[in-house]
Amino acid sequence: IKNAERLIGRLPNDVKLGLYECPHPYKRLVTPKIFEWCVKVGRFAYMKDTCCDDEVIKQRCAILNGSGFKLLNANCQTLLSSMKNGSSGYCGIMANFHPRLYAWLCENWESEPQEAELLQAFIGTFGFAELGLAYPLTAKYHMNLCGIETNIIARNRKSDELTEYGKSCMAQMKLATDFLEKRIDNAKRK
Repeated sequence: IKNAERLIGRLPNDVKLGLYECPHPYKRLVTPKIFEWCVKVGRFAYMKDTCCDDEVIKQRCAILNGSGFKLLNANCQTLLSSMKNGSSGYCGIMANFHPRLYAWLCENWESEPQEAELLQAFIGTFGFAELGLAYPLTAKYHMNLCGIETNIIARNRKSDELTEYGKSCMAQMKLATDFLEKRIDNAKRK
């Protein structure tokens, strides 16, 4: 907090700040004390939350309630429950694969709860692609499947880490995403 106070003291007063609870290479959660300090300071606009814990998110949202400091969940498996507990949306890597699904869920979870639960089940399952597959190479490969020409290179991965298995998983995710997006589009027309 002391280091953050020094930094904030050197920034223009109108600059809003954000926090990213970085999950790698080690994971240290932002404490309730830091959240309370952030609210008191009034300079923070959002935090990218990576705790992956419904109860912690609920406690954090209670602290942030009414403050203008928004909690954005980076974990797709807990997205719907986090919004029910007061989070403001999604800010995770899986938005590289199917942003329209996250946008729909964030905009419609209250008005269409059954569809939201179903969509949550799909995106929660899709999220396991983060584990064991060569992200961000998988996202770049997926972009190509969507017609967005992208080189399959990354600063933190060797290109040959994207295996045929990984490509197959991305093709399956693309097929499922297309199905879900079509379902959303058809529901809008009704």
